[in-house]
Amino acid sequence: MPNRPLNFKWQESSPYLDLLEKFTKPRDVNQVVTWQFVRQTIGEDTEFAIDRFIRDGALIPSTIEETLECIFQVAQLKKLLQERNLKLSGSKSELVERLVLSDRSGMEKIARKGRVMKCSATALELLSEHEQKKQLALDSAKKQSFNALKSNDPKNAYKIYANYQKAYVTPAFESNSYQVEELMNILKSQPKILSAVSRENLMLLKAIAGMQLLWRDEALESLSSSNSLSGLKNDRIAINYILAHTRITESIERHKEYAKQVKIEFDSGDIDSCELCQALNGKVFDIDKVPELPMIGCTSDTGCKCHIDSIFDDSDDNGLSFKIQFDGDDSDEENDEESDSLSKLRQLKQMLDEKLITEVEYEEKKAEILSRF
Repeated sequence: MPNRPLNFKWQESSPYLDLLEKFTKPRDVNQVVTWQFVRQTIGEDTEFAIDRFIRDGALIPSTIEETLECIFQVAQLKKLLQERNLKLSGSKSELVERLVLSDRSGMEKIARKGRVMKCSATALELLSEHEQKKQLALDSAKKQSFNALKSNDPKNAYKIYANYQKAYVTPAFESNSYQVEELMNILKSQPKILSAVSRENLMLLKAIAGMQLLWRDEALESLSSSNSLSGLKNDRIAINYILAHTRITESIERHKEYAKQVKIEFDSGDIDSCELCQALNGKVFDIDKVPELPMIGCTSDTGCKCHIDSIFDDSDDNGLSFKIQFDGDDSDEENDEESDSLSKLRQLKQMLDEKLITEVEYEEKKAEILSRF
């Protein structure tokens, strides 16, 4: 991978500042250089980027104590203490302090084997300023995209989102027409279960649902000026209904080209599904006569959990039929590429929500999966 010019202004690059942020606490450089996603994001060898930080005084060596605490686990520290007949009790920092006091030269020799660096005071100030700038840009982008959605302009809403991603998350971010189509379908959604909601309030709820798709906010209701747009016990339920209705409608439309009938199956392990869904378990419908989901009277707080999966059916004249299946039921998924892709997308989203992967990794993997549809 080619490296950037020596005079490259990394201080103005969000990916480089995100890398620098990893060193707000002492961290082993040898560990960071193995992170493939960092290398892909910054567009050059990670070792070279870290050398930039060091040359410019952004990274400085950690103290002996900080280095030992970074590279050793408690069990390893206790082993070193035991070898020196020293007391084994205390916190990790106390164990390190005891080792340094008893054998400073030995600990210095061990510490030199690691490459533990930390941010300088100047770097911390730079990161603080960047974080403030980034937060202001995020707040502005969300406000603008929300206004675009309220104005029924999903293309502009997504453009604003994409521009923020390119500026503050990854310059290599690629726009995804599939997400624009999803936003369009959300804004066109007219779920009968929300027929009592006024047109104005429904449009606002759909705009909030679009924001959830784009930004994955935790407190979406704060976007509205009212705490009761839907008349339900909370508006998040209505948002979940909109998203579920959109997803299921998209699935049915996508499969109409191939299927004449669908079979509704209920996953007994889904504790949130309502009795209305359970009553449909095993029933077959012509694809144009599938009852609208979520059904009027649905008691699920998280929206209908069913999705469309393709299955092979020897009794079908065309040898192919489809079924509506609830999340968590992975039967026949190994034989269906699309179902497998949807399952991977759900798993990927869960990993992001649980902070097991970064936003950059999520977007890259998501784009890779969607490209196979």
